[in-house]
Amino acid sequence: MTLQQVASAVGISASALSQIERGVSLPSVQRLPLIAQALGARLGELFASEDEISGSEQIVVRRASDPALMSMSSGVTYRRLTAAPIPDIDLFESIWEPLAASGQPGEFMSHPGFEGGTVSQGTLELRFRDRTVTLDEGDSITFDSALPHHLSNPSPHRFATATWVLHRHGAIPPGHSAPPPD
Repeated sequence: MTLQQVASAVGISASALSQIERGVSLPSVQRLPLIAQALGARLGELFASEDEISGSEQIVVRRASDPALMSMSSGVTYRRLTAAPIPDIDLFESIWEPLAASGQPGEFMSHPGFEGGTVSQGTLELRFRDRTVTLDEGDSITFDSALPHHLSNPSPHRFATATWVLHRHGAIPPGHSAPPPD
């Protein structure tokens, strides 16, 4: 797939995607799953080294001094919580600066699979098209991530932290239909 094809699928210019690829600029939270989907990759693979993706090791250790971090332009940092990618599952922590959001107000993201998360610090708001869910410390949520959603930290003063699991096994990619029943 060419840089232009990926950029077109993500809805940004090839120049902007090139800057993200080279580390000159950071992607938004909303664009990150779109980039992974366009590349045919899981979100966790965007954090991975070539050795981790190849799956050549049966035991992988990631030291605290070498975290798998990805910072977004919107004030959100993701930290993969597994030493290497796990098939069909992404497990990560998200740290939200005060007033950080997954996109502009009214911009929603969606991706194949299911999500579950728990807020361990602060408050996060999840907006769906028909309602808003506020999660405080200790609250958790599970939802079909194909539902358009928007996440934000509503606090102007406190960081928010959450742990997330994304499961993609059996997810039906957008534009595809479910297999016929047996």
